[in-house]
Amino acid sequence: KSVELLILVVSFLKRLSIYRENKDALKENKIIENLRPLLGHKSGIIVCLVLRLLINLAFDVEIRKDIVRLGLLPKLVNLIKEEGHRVFTLCVLYLISVDDRLKPLFSYTDVVPIVINILQYNEEGQLDMELMALCVNLTTNAKLAKLFGAETRLLLRQSLKNKDPLMLKMIRNILVFDVQE
Repeated sequence: KSVELLILVVSFLKRLSIYRENKDALKENKIIENLRPLLGHKSGIIVCLVLRLLINLAFDVEIRKDIVRLGLLPKLVNLIKEEGHRVFTLCVLYLISVDDRLKPLFSYTDVVPIVINILQYNEEGQLDMELMALCVNLTTNAKLAKLFGAETRLLLRQSLKNKDPLMLKMIRNILVFDVQE
């Protein structure tokens, strides 16, 4: 398929998805099933546009469920590793993590080791707000908090170094589950 045509179509769908009526029509036409192969496309521009479209769509509860049901969660988690797609991927993952019924499914992905690695090697000081918001949400789940808890010392050191209130909130969430056990 023509890359230029795909860029045009996905850009147009992104603009359409802003309005509820269009979002509902996209949902009825199983948009997530059609976007799934594009997340692995060789063109970074197309992947970026698909992620931005998913951000618009992920505000809908049913679409978030479809994203998880169709196996996009592990693909999205792996996209965090790519610097160029990180912010948009984190936004989509954050929106999924808002749903308490979907949050436990993150424990079956590599999200914790990937995020810990990013936090550990952050030399720039302030961390991405999207990354920290995702971490705060994930640590409200007992199983995920336990996975993060293995790195409490590192997280505490980084939070004091960066003076990051969201990281401290994340550590508090982790410790709440430690104390309850």
